[in-house]
Parts: sequence; structure tokens; C-alpha cells
Amino acid sequence: MLVVIGLAAVVFGLLIGDRLAFKGVTFKAGVVKVYENRLLVRGLEENGINFRGEYSVSIDENTELTWKGKNIPLSEFDVGDKVEVSFTGAVQETSPARPQDVVRVRILDDEK
Repeated sequence: MLVVIGLAAVVFGLLIGDRLAFKGVTFKAGVVKVYENRLLVRGLEENGINFRGEYSVSIDENTELTWKGKNIPLSEFDVGDKVEVSFTGAVQETSPARPQDVVRVRILDDEK
């Protein structure tokens, strides 16, 4: 009986965990310019061909901005920072392109 309950708990946990897992797209970029509520970034060569151009990344109250696991304000981002941009929406085919529903921008650099 305990084995059946244990297996059921594991299966339930896997199903719930899968639903909570991030289902978006993440790419790496360098910051080109910092604005009041957005970043202009250029995708790094290590990305796939679709994420090497320029992107205007909108930041709102739902966007998590982090460095070394801590939340930081957009004002702490600098030109030249290497970042990881994660979003769940589509990409508007504008110039520069605009990823929609940006959920996180994380600074990758070890030092600021």
C-alpha cells in the first residue's frame, strides 16, 4: 500500500513539475543600450541563427531582473553586459525585433 501511494506521489509530482517548468525561449545577448523601460540587445554568435540580431526587450513590473541570483533594478544594467533573455510570447518582426512577454533578464557577467 505504501509503495502504491509513493509511486502515485512521484507520478503526480512529475506531472505538476512539468506544468510549472519554463516553456519559453531563452537566448544570450550583449547590451547595446539601456533605456528607461527597455534594453536594446544584440544576440551572441553562440545562439542559433534566429537569435543573433538586435532586439528591443521591454521591461515591465512582471519582468524578473537578476544578477548573481539577486533582483536588481534596470538602472544597474550597463552597455556591454552579457545577458540571458527569457520570454514566452512571439517575436514581433520589427526592426529591431521585439520578443513579447519577457519574463526574465539575467546578467551573466561575474563582475559589475
